[in-house]
Amino acid sequence: MALRAIRRKGTDERIIGISGADPLNLAGIVTPGERGPAIAANRIAFRDGVPIAARVAGTVQYLAPVAEGERPAVLAALRE
Repeated sequence: MALRAIRRKGTDERIIGISGADPLNLAGIVTPGERGPAIAANRIAFRDGVPIAARVAGTVQYLAPVAEGERPAVLAALRE
């Protein structure tokens, strides 16, 4: 029931970051694009479930268009 409520709610444009080694990191598996190395130091930033940036070996790679005003939030998600 709760999942249906979330689906109906729509998008909120929130940016979250997860570890590259997180089991929920499905970037490159379920979503288009390359699969990054599953290393704890790597991070992936998502906006509404879509990977938009990755930090791999200390280098930030943008995987989708990111507005200039949104970049600080993306970089913060990749640092956490």
